Amino acid sequence: MKCEKCGDELKYEEHHIIPKDIGGKDSDGRVGLCKKCHDIIHKMLLGVIWTYIPEKDKGNAKFAIKGFTEWFIKKGLKK
Repeated sequence: MKCEKCGDELKYEEHHIIPKDIGGKDSDGRVGLCKKCHDIIHKMLLGVIWTYIPEKDKGNAKFAIKGFTEWFIKKGLKK
């Protein structure tokens, strides 16, 4: 299978649209990404974006995270 972001076939991994680390579930949807793209999105989402969202807003932010993930896979950070 190919990475849905870059088309690479190496080290294919499944990514939860809303990462399980922030409360995502299988039912939220999943996409196939190579290890490189999967690592990038987790570092952006969990290492940067999620860290700066106030705790009181994190429940609603999960849906924004889903939108960001979908944007990233289709358009963000082109090679």
